[in-house]
Amino acid sequence: MNLHGTRVIQTLVEALAADPVFLSREIYAIGAQMSQYIFDMSTHTNGNHVIQAFLLTFKASDRPEQSDRAGSEAFGGYTQFIFNACM
Repeated sequence: MNLHGTRVIQTLVEALAADPVFLSREIYAIGAQMSQYIFDMSTHTNGNHVIQAFLLTFKASDRPEQSDRAGSEAFGGYTQFIFNACM
């Protein structure tokens, strides 16, 4: 949860987003590890930036009124662990 660690994970998320189909196993593996810490991360100043990185990187569109990007339905799996943990 330190500043440098969360920046590293945010950069990793951006790198994985370069080819999310090819790197889907890695994305799911990171999500599985993070899922047990979602509450702590969401309430931590630095940790919540990692959650935001996932949600902003693997989103369907930039605005709710816009059509979803092609292939974005697959991105839902990359962020579902966050919603499951919150529920």
